[in-house]
Amino acid sequence: MVMNGNPTYWTPVFRQQSPDQQYQYPEVQPQAFQTSSSQMTRLIKDADRLTTAITDSESHARAIMGAAQRNDHETVVSLLGQSLESSVCSVKYTPTELEVQLNAKEEGERGRLTLQYIWE
Repeated sequence: MVMNGNPTYWTPVFRQQSPDQQYQYPEVQPQAFQTSSSQMTRLIKDADRLTTAITDSESHARAIMGAAQRNDHETVVSLLGQSLESSVCSVKYTPTELEVQLNAKEEGERGRLTLQYIWE
């Protein structure tokens, strides 16, 4: 590269840090992470119940798909909600797939789980 008629070269600068100059990260506090993990277990159990209900019942699967294809959002959410005990769901769908996001029912709980069901 040439600047003002003079060649310019890039030279990396490496700085040695002594042990007392290194950045000190704050001590980790795993309690919130562990709480979130515990709450995720409940979401996973609901996801299992929901998936099992769809897998085991052709009429249930047909009803959900039909409601989604008719864009009957309330029916889709109601049918999915029948399998949920400790979570609520929000739903997005297209003619070829259904995306279900599970969130804990209780205020202040952390974590969410997203499921994608593809039928075409």
